[in-house]
Amino acid sequence: MGARLSWPVLICFIFHILPGSFVAGVTQTPRYLVKEKGQKAHMSCSPEKWHTAFYWYQQNQKQELTFLINFRNEEIMEQTDLVKKRFSAKCSSNSRCILEILSSEEDDSALYLCASSLYTALKCTSPSMHKTIVDTIQEAGETRNGKAVTETS
Repeated sequence: MGARLSWPVLICFIFHILPGSFVAGVTQTPRYLVKEKGQKAHMSCSPEKWHTAFYWYQQNQKQELTFLINFRNEEIMEQTDLVKKRFSAKCSSNSRCILEILSSEEDDSALYLCASSLYTALKCTSPSMHKTIVDTIQEAGETRNGKAVTETS
């Protein structure tokens, strides 16, 4: 018999354009991803060419958008404990950035967003700054329809 599908973890992506000095077009793949509990979930994002600052965010159902990790070039500048414990992340300069959930759990069912920008002297060192960036993303984001990808064992 085939494997039983336990609580699936739905991981969604959205294409976002940020206004003003944070203007960035990014390409996220896959658009939608469904995984069983315990499976790896692999997400990829290609930043705008020449952008050197890169960010991943997560939004669980009925919760605020939360910061996960940011890179400058290939170096991790800041990351949450959640990323340190259960995720793997890497970013290549002017290439794609990867976020992977090592073993998906029900709490991982969320919307995952990436953003890129030209590096400036502005450094996000406090949660209040991340909140400002998150507010900008939420106010300016555009949703694009994508196709569902379902994987089962």
